[in-house]
Amino acid sequence: RLLRCVVESFKARPEYQLLLQTTGEDECRACGPLPPSITARPWFPQLEVLSGASLIITHGGFGTVREALYFGVPMIVFPCGVDQPGNAARVARLGAGLAGDIRTVTPASLSSMLREIEKPAYRENALKLRSVLRADNTCSRALDIIECLLERRQTDAGSAPVRSGCRRV
Repeated sequence: RLLRCVVESFKARPEYQLLLQTTGEDECRACGPLPPSITARPWFPQLEVLSGASLIITHGGFGTVREALYFGVPMIVFPCGVDQPGNAARVARLGAGLAGDIRTVTPASLSSMLREIEKPAYRENALKLRSVLRADNTCSRALDIIECLLERRQTDAGSAPVRSGCRRV
């Protein structure tokens, strides 16, 4: 259903180049004949595509949301389950995208969302989040916490600490 809505919405917007990732060749064929502005495949190199994308329509898994924000790409999120509804709510609350309902989406409602997401504020908010992610995109703080916990565990067990100078976490 979502794929059909995306295809129908983008057929009416040939100025966009749409890369449509499907779950397989059968789904590609189910999309029917596509205009030159739409390419459907079971796989695209996501990071490479996101580095030049102006928008991503996604189910909103954590990895994809984080990667989109890393590149400052606004999102339209149609969550299906697990962490996706919370991720979609956060994306919308932070103004980096919109959350939709996969059960009720229509080509008309998606087209309306596409018009909304073109507003500069969504790109600006996604770019602000990109700056935050890129400024603190290391694991050093997590490693500090893990090492301190290990040091405490070893000290509690009577062993010598792994390292000294562990700051309080």
